[in-house]
Amino acid sequence: MKEIPLNRGFVALVDDEDYEDLSQHRWRVNGDGYAIRMVPHPTRRGRQICIYMHRHVAGLSHGNPLQADHWDNNRLNNRRLNLRICEKVKNARNRVRSSRNTSGYKGVSWRERDHSWRAVIGFEGRSIHLGQFKTAEEAYEAYCKAAIQYHGEFANLGGKAA
Repeated sequence: MKEIPLNRGFVALVDDEDYEDLSQHRWRVNGDGYAIRMVPHPTRRGRQICIYMHRHVAGLSHGNPLQADHWDNNRLNNRRLNLRICEKVKNARNRVRSSRNTSGYKGVSWRERDHSWRAVIGFEGRSIHLGQFKTAEEAYEAYCKAAIQYHGEFANLGGKAA
């Protein structure tokens, strides 16, 4: 494993076999936390295309609708074992707990009206209500079971807030 220096003191992690190719370019971290570089647009003079390091490593060209998902949710860990190619909908299943979450558990919220904890999971564009519980821990347990059932290998059971 090697490190590619980025701006603002960040580094991207890459495999040894990708280092030589990637280190020939000047990479920076963008506002979303990804390693990127800009290249001239092939047909539109004066325009640029954003190249994402993780997509480059995964062999996904600009315009390819497939995505490269980071298993560990570290957007700067661009080692091949940490990347998996998938559709956008599957990539979305691997999201971390929202920064607006107040329960401390992904998929769990307090329902003031009923004085209970509610568990909800998103799947195929809809919210699935998993039940109301006396404790946040019970609601989170229900969320975890549903995440494994509905999201499979893309299930993210929590993680740090985004």
